[in-house]
Amino acid sequence: MLYGLKNPPAESTVETKLLPQFASSDAGGFALLAFRFIEHIEATKGTLRDYYGGGRTIDRGGRQNHDEMFFGGAKTRFVTEAFDHFESYHAGRATSTGGGEFHNFVHLAYEYATDHPDVEEAALSHRLRELIAPLRKFRTAGIKRGLLEAKRSEAKGNATG
Repeated sequence: MLYGLKNPPAESTVETKLLPQFASSDAGGFALLAFRFIEHIEATKGTLRDYYGGGRTIDRGGRQNHDEMFFGGAKTRFVTEAFDHFESYHAGRATSTGGGEFHNFVHLAYEYATDHPDVEEAALSHRLRELIAPLRKFRTAGIKRGLLEAKRSEAKGNATG
């Protein structure tokens, strides 16, 4: 039972397996509750390690930038967002060719955003060459997904029954 209620609300999110039984004043009841909680936390940590870190410990405490770990560094995000903007107006024309439209757009946008000439042009160009193919594939997959969802919605609308 949840918090001693005989009829807990349906929207309750607390798992009752982690709570002691109602009116339980057995010796060691709190220790059992603590042990269950620890087991639950360890299982959750294991799941997160498997999902995000291939089984290795991800968070070792201290100062870490989880935003960068999951979304990439500043240059990766800059190139990704520049690709999205460029493709919105010039679909299919973004390439990693040095001196090309997209290449120039990225470097000009970088210079404008930072108010500094692009002194790290090689690093930004390298990131651009590294990301262009995956970004193009990701965008194509998104377009295909949209088309499939439209067909599915159309099929649902035409279904009788």
